Amino acid sequence: LYDFLSLLLTFQFLSLTYVLFRSPNLASAGAMFGRIFGDSSWHLAADWVQAYPRVLILLLLGLFLHFLPLSWKTSLCDGFTRLHWTMKAVVCSLFIVLIYQVQTAEPQPVVYLQF
Repeated sequence: LYDFLSLLLTFQFLSLTYVLFRSPNLASAGAMFGRIFGDSSWHLAADWVQAYPRVLILLLLGLFLHFLPLSWKTSLCDGFTRLHWTMKAVVCSLFIVLIYQVQTAEPQPVVYLQF
């Protein structure tokens, strides 16, 4: 429980401070915090799920894999290591295709270029 709460609080802290880095000024950051903590439009979540089902599946898969017991992760890594090189290439190619399918069409600027 401690590890989960630590992970959750760290993620929330970093996500909220990221708003400050991405905002052009403090007024827009304040407006964004107002939307986050005030009048969030949760009805748009269903539209987002409908528009990006592959991204949602990838996020849920990552969340599932993150909380797997360490022994399962170790056995998965060992199983991948024992695969023939052709099967490793197939698995890696599938992941590349999956990542390509969920990428956004617009390039995302690096946050540190604003400084």
